[in-house]
Amino acid sequence: MTSREDLVDRALDTLTRLLTLTEVAAIDSHVALEVGGLADPEAVDALGMYLVALLAGIVGTDLRLSAALLEDSADAKAELMAAVVARLEPVPDAKQEIKDVFAPNVRDPWIAEGVAHALLAVRQRAVTPCVSGNVAAIAVPHPKPSQQGLDLFAIYDDAGLPALALGEAKATKNNGSGRLTEATSFFQKVHDGARDVDIRMQTVVLRPALSAQLQAGLSGAFWKTRACFLPFIAHGDQLDLARSRPGLKRIGRPVESKRVLDCHPVVYDEFFDAVDAAMRRAAAALYA
Repeated sequence: MTSREDLVDRALDTLTRLLTLTEVAAIDSHVALEVGGLADPEAVDALGMYLVALLAGIVGTDLRLSAALLEDSADAKAELMAAVVARLEPVPDAKQEIKDVFAPNVRDPWIAEGVAHALLAVRQRAVTPCVSGNVAAIAVPHPKPSQQGLDLFAIYDDAGLPALALGEAKATKNNGSGRLTEATSFFQKVHDGARDVDIRMQTVVLRPALSAQLQAGLSGAFWKTRACFLPFIAHGDQLDLARSRPGLKRIGRPVESKRVLDCHPVVYDEFFDAVDAAMRRAAAALYA
């Protein structure tokens, strides 16, 4: 019988094999990376399993896998399925205006954040242009789709020293440029120090997952000099990332530390619907 950890491990192996990041531009304001492999049904199934594994507490901050927190009971199975469904559809008695906007405003952004999380997780297993070194620890995504905070927070090994990978995930069918502008504003505030307390507190949470060498490098505000900003934009329209972005250029960090992840599914709605269905199948598979 295949263990739950093996199911998730296989999903991560699949994502490592199929998801790609390709540098398409390196200009005066940023590096643009195109996310590929999203149209592969096998990748979609693996994404569904990985996202459910995050909700089930199987993926640790050090990216080790353990299903110890997942009980074998009918109640636990129902609880996990309810957690999955809560991120994919509104409550049955929701007002129609809430139902109309739930997918674009809640489901799709949460899935987009999960895809970005997976890209960082893959960076522990394979070399990709996401960040310059192996990811050593990563915060779990927001438990609630509406919860505010740092979307993606990871610490990676930058030539033996800890560095911060900070992501801001956005999903939009028709306004990719506008969402990138919003993400850029967030990173400007981070650069200006407005989120230093949040970063320091999250680093404390991840510290036990780091090696002794990386822990020793956590001195002062290390993220001021060793950090990579990762706007992740899932969009259905055209987004020209080969031109200079004044907002990103104004952020006083090296170009290589501002890496825009361009997630442009072939058919926007179909991609999110497919991941939705894959998550439901994955929740059932963990209790098969």
